[in-house]
Amino acid sequence: MPSSIGVKEREFIRDLNEWNIGKLEKKYSLSYRRVLKYRLLQKRRFLTDDLLMINSVLDKLQSL
Repeated sequence: MPSSIGVKEREFIRDLNEWNIGKLEKKYSLSYRRVLKYRLLQKRRFLTDDLLMINSVLDKLQSL
């Protein structure tokens, strides 16, 4: 699963940042909001794993 954030997810994040609940409820159905939330949580998990791996590699490189 690619860890890049798609257009719909970016749009959802932008709408969340505006904190306009009425707009969110009109624009996204409850089931679609759940799908987007799940996708973002999965991508966060992958990005966190990647970041931890990169940090460990950098630590090993610095010890050389």
